[in-house]
Amino acid sequence: SVVSLTLGTLDPFVLLIAGLCGLLPDIDSSKSVVGKVLFPISRLIEKHFPHRTFTHSFFFTAILAIGLI
Repeated sequence: SVVSLTLGTLDPFVLLIAGLCGLLPDIDSSKSVVGKVLFPISRLIEKHFPHRTFTHSFFFTAILAIGLI
């Protein structure tokens, strides 16, 4: 995968985290996999933002990156 090539690793934990982070933008839909798992958060975001707007933006990515540091 791109993550393996970019980071130069085949560590299953790293690939799992990358896969989960790849699903995270769809938290704005309560019908997505991550939206079903995190339903209360998903529903809140879904009420305030249309699908594929805020959570699919560079701004959201930056917030996550800063929050994970």
